[in-house]
Amino acid sequence: MCHVILAVGFSFVCLMHSVSCVMALDQDQPININGSLFIEPGVGKSFRALAFPNATRTFKLRGNQTGNLFTLIEGKILIGEGPKLHLHHNEDETFRIISGQVQFIIGNETFCAPAGSVVYGKRGIQMSFRNVDSPDAYVQFFFSPSGIENYFDEVSAVYTTVPYDDNKANAIANKYGMDMFDLFRRILVPDPAQRARVIDIQSHRWMSTIYSQDGTQSNH
Repeated sequence: MCHVILAVGFSFVCLMHSVSCVMALDQDQPININGSLFIEPGVGKSFRALAFPNATRTFKLRGNQTGNLFTLIEGKILIGEGPKLHLHHNEDETFRIISGQVQFIIGNETFCAPAGSVVYGKRGIQMSFRNVDSPDAYVQFFFSPSGIENYFDEVSAVYTTVPYDDNKANAIANKYGMDMFDLFRRILVPDPAQRARVIDIQSHRWMSTIYSQDGTQSNH
């Protein structure tokens, strides 16, 4: 309903009542609005994204909902958590840091991305990320084109199986157009003098180890 109608030349401007924004009723599925989608907070299928305990993500939009243009995933990144150095052949990966801070390797560069940052990882380049010490890191992952959800659907079953089979996880990655590299090679330590606590994925044990950029290590 219009509160006031103003004549401006030959046009009419309708000033609407100011109303509070009301959330839709709670839904466990995206809401179809004239062919578009509205996804409420908390809606989406959760899955294990890495071999790290509690490394879960949530599908917000899958390819079958976006005309295969993109896949949108989000989740909390726990301290110490991060994938192997890897390379995508089929999709670009864009990261939006919602909160906290995340450390990245993109090609030969290592850097930290604070909240509000966007990192674009082009297909065909080695990349990785890790939460070094941020207790509230939360990230959205935008994959374009879609298809990465099929990889996660399959590999999440491997990540939740004990004992964890790293070779099987790597084979699934290869199946979906990804190359996985040695976990500790070029680990996220931009300065050899810095120390980083990293996780041994094979056994889920915390290790206090210094890793330099060339992959050598020394215990302390």
